Amino acid sequence: MSACGIPWDMWGALLAGAMLVVYILWEIVGHFVRDFRLRHPCKARFLITSSDRREINYAIQDEKEHTVMEIVLPSNSEVNLELLITPKISFKQTELIFGCRGSLAQMPLPISYFVPFIETGQSHWIPGEDKGHYIDHSKNYHVVREKHHVIGMDQVAGFKLKTRSAGTYPAHLSFAAETREGTYNDLVIRVEDKPETRMKCVGHWGCVVKPKRVSTH
Repeated sequence: MSACGIPWDMWGALLAGAMLVVYILWEIVGHFVRDFRLRHPCKARFLITSSDRREINYAIQDEKEHTVMEIVLPSNSEVNLELLITPKISFKQTELIFGCRGSLAQMPLPISYFVPFIETGQSHWIPGEDKGHYIDHSKNYHVVREKHHVIGMDQVAGFKLKTRSAGTYPAHLSFAAETREGTYNDLVIRVEDKPETRMKCVGHWGCVVKPKRVSTH
C-alpha cells in the first residue's frame, strides 16, 4: 500500500494507462504534423551551373554556381533547364511532376528528362520511349520513380524545355509524397524574344546573372 492509500499495483496500472494515452496522442499529433509538412516538402531553385562543369546556352556562366527563382530564356528555343531540389523533410517520393501554367499554345513545354551529373549510365529519358516518363494533356512532365529525399542532401533534376512565345509563365513542381501531394509553386520562367532581363541570384548577395541569346530551333 502506498502512502496515498492506493495499492502499488494500481499505481502501475494508472502509469501504464497514462503512457498509452500519451503515446496515442503523440502518434495522432505526429501524423497530422508530418502530413502538414508534406504539403510543401521541398524548396527548389533554377540552377545555373559553373562554367567548369558544363556549358548552358541561355546564361553567361562564371566560376560559381548560381540559383535563381526567376529564369530568363530565349523564345522559340530548346534549353536544358536544371532544378536544384532541397528537401525540408525526409520522405519517399513515388512521382515527380514539372510544368508551366499559361496558354497551352504559348507556354514552355518540358519534352525530356535528364540528370546532369551522371557520367556513366543512363542520364536521359524520353517520354514514350522510357518507362515511367510521360506528358499529360496539360503538358506537365511526369517521372514515375521511387526516390528518397533526405534532409541535407540536395538533388538536381533536369528537363529539356522547348520555349515558344515570349511571356512570363509560373512554373510548378509536384511530388507524390507518401500520404499526399506536395507542391512548390514559387518559380517563374520568363521568355523573351531578345533576352535582356538579368536574373537575381538567391545564394549570393547583390549578384545577378546575365542571359544569353541562342539560335532558335
